[in-house]
Amino acid sequence: RVIEIDSEEDFFAWLENANCDVAVVDLLDTSADYIEKLKTLCRRVVTFEDLGKGAYLTDATINALYEDRDLPSNFYCGEKYVCLRDEFIVAEPSSYHEKVKNVFAMFGGSDPLNLTCRIIKLAKRVNSDEINYIFDIVLGPAYSEVIDDENLKGYGINIHRDVKRVSDLMHKADIAFTSQGRSVYELCQMAVPSIVIAQNRREQRHSFAEIKNGFINIGLGTNVVDDDIERTFNWLASSNTIRLQMHEVMKSKDLHKGINRVIDLIVGDHYE
Repeated sequence: RVIEIDSEEDFFAWLENANCDVAVVDLLDTSADYIEKLKTLCRRVVTFEDLGKGAYLTDATINALYEDRDLPSNFYCGEKYVCLRDEFIVAEPSSYHEKVKNVFAMFGGSDPLNLTCRIIKLAKRVNSDEINYIFDIVLGPAYSEVIDDENLKGYGINIHRDVKRVSDLMHKADIAFTSQGRSVYELCQMAVPSIVIAQNRREQRHSFAEIKNGFINIGLGTNVVDDDIERTFNWLASSNTIRLQMHEVMKSKDLHKGINRVIDLIVGDHYE
């Protein structure tokens, strides 16, 4: 059941009578006081993507996006603990094609750096004389820029809103653009060689988006100029051996079991 609670104090008051076994907290940075209070009210406390001081006091802190070393034993980090959405568990990965035709782009729910518009500019440049590539660009629910879809179709650009199964678009992609969030795991599962541009410095701590996992990471968006994006795209589109290697590396990853590992951590059974 869903309970609407207005304040942290009301939350703790509710917990005092709820007799909960486990508290699962999805906050970016918990405080030590917050976790200590939770531990007096629940038998087990688990947090996700927690970089606060409270993360060191939990029974389990699960950070699939971070792979820092030398962390306490209550931290469970990296690709082993990614929780893929159901559509990616059953979706068929993309196929490798020597000639690049389909390009996918998605930059999260709000795209604060408006990287979407920079990919639209790229698409207009590379398709200015003729349509060499089809760009499928997914807009997040909080994306605020106004885009004139009709004027873009002549450049081979398709804008997608309210997408139900984004894996269908990834499946047909030869190259992808994405920011450095959770979508990198989804693109890895779909075996799409990807160019990554980080939205902020916190995202840059997500260490999975590296060449060893099939990604070309060109850095923080505020430091990347349009020529960098175009040169990287043209190079990757023409580097068939590199793209094939990236595709095969992604296909070799097994991200399916992460959700089972996380469930066991929540209930208290640990994978080694």
